[in-house]
Amino acid sequence: MKHMRTAQLLGAAILSAAGSAHAVSYTQGDVTLDINGTINGYYVNREAKTTTAAGVTTTTNNSALTNGLLPGWINFVATMQAGGNDIKAHVSFAPGINNNSTVIGLPI
Repeated sequence: MKHMRTAQLLGAAILSAAGSAHAVSYTQGDVTLDINGTINGYYVNREAKTTTAAGVTTTTNNSALTNGLLPGWINFVATMQAGGNDIKAHVSFAPGINNNSTVIGLPI
């Protein structure tokens, strides 16, 4: 029961943090660097019960941090002007947070 309460508190903390968007912008001279991103993941706690023909029941528990529908991402955008032209560089990362689990069939 204590583990379940801890998992509920952890889930509430993650949801409250994930519910807001954040962006940061830095300017140095003519160059501006913008950093933004999203967090999209959730905690899953699974319990699988297996009963054999002899009537013996075994319970297996596992848990994971996994992606939501889309992965979270972090985005870096640098902008500046040179010779009357706007120049922009955009680099973005979308790391996955799925771990291996035989329950959902991911490779080890």
